[in-house]
Order: sequence, then C-alpha cells, then structure tokens
Amino acid sequence: MMDLFFDFFFAATEIMTLVFGLAGFGLSVLLLFHSETVQWLGKKLNRSFTLVRISPLLDRNIETNRLAYRHPFLIGAFFTIGSLFVLHFLYGLVPLNIDQSFAEEILFEFLVILAKLGAVSAILLGIALMTAPGRVRAIEDRLSAWIDTQNLISDLDRPRPHIDHIFLRYPRISGAVGLLASFVLIILSISNLAR
Repeated sequence: MMDLFFDFFFAATEIMTLVFGLAGFGLSVLLLFHSETVQWLGKKLNRSFTLVRISPLLDRNIETNRLAYRHPFLIGAFFTIGSLFVLHFLYGLVPLNIDQSFAEEILFEFLVILAKLGAVSAILLGIALMTAPGRVRAIEDRLSAWIDTQNLISDLDRPRPHIDHIFLRYPRISGAVGLLASFVLIILSISNLAR
C-alpha cells in the first residue's frame, strides 16, 4: 500500500514538473523573441483578488477547551489510550526497512519520527490532564497568544506591479535564464518518467 502511495506521489510530482517546465519554456521563448506579447498577455490576465473578507474569519476567538476541562479525566484517558495505540502501531506494525529509493525512505522515516513525537506528546498531555488539569490549563493560558492577521492580509492585498517590470525590462536575460531552468526541468522529468 505504501509503495502505491509513493509511486503515485512521485509520478504526480514528475508530471507537474514536466508541465511547469513546458510552461516555463514557452514563456521564456516568448520573452526572448516577442516580449511585447508577454506584456500584452500580462495585462489581459492580470486580476486582483481581495483578501479583506478572509481576515474576520481568521481573527475569531474559538473556544476549544470547555469540553477538555469539564471532563479532564475522560479526555486525558482518550488521549493516552489513543496515543498508546498509535505508538504500538508505529513500533510494532510499520516495517522498518521499506524497499524504496533513498529519498522515499528518508521521507517515510521522517514522517514516522514525527508521528512518534506527536504520540508521546499526546500521552504526556493525557496523563497531565488526568492528574493535574489545573496546571495544564495554567500552562495553556500562559502560552495562549492572540495573532492578528489583519496586517498580513493588508500586505498581501496590495498590488505588486514591479515584479512584471523586472522581467520585461531585461527580457533577453530573463528569457535565457528561464529557458535554461525549463530545459533542466523538462530533461529531469522526462528521464524520471522514462524509468
């Protein structure tokens, strides 16, 4: 099952790399030989999206701890039992040596280590909820911080027209660099898909 997942993931990545390489190749050729076409396309495709409506959705205070602190022993027991089951699965049932490439094996091991760390943290949290819920709540209150996203949304909502001008001011250099990068992407993706 894991082999199928990794095969699908890497095949999709190689296909997307080929698509981006071909799109970059076309854009670079246009920049080299017809930069006015790129400028015309940029004006036609230029759209503005406002993000102001997203900010109130993100800047809400969501109360999540009422259930946990109303029944701390029950929630702590669920955390502990569920996390012990996950740790048992990760240590006992997951094969340690999978027959994959080096990159796939490193990615798999990294995900397993993250899952183990998360399970151990959840066990400790569950035990703390069962034994000292007041202390857990005090730590949570100290760590709780309000993050206002309005400034970030305002920065993202501002148009950035000067990015296009960099490419259009030096179309030959931009086209040559893009052509080289696209050529490398296309060669790499075709060689990986041919395997």
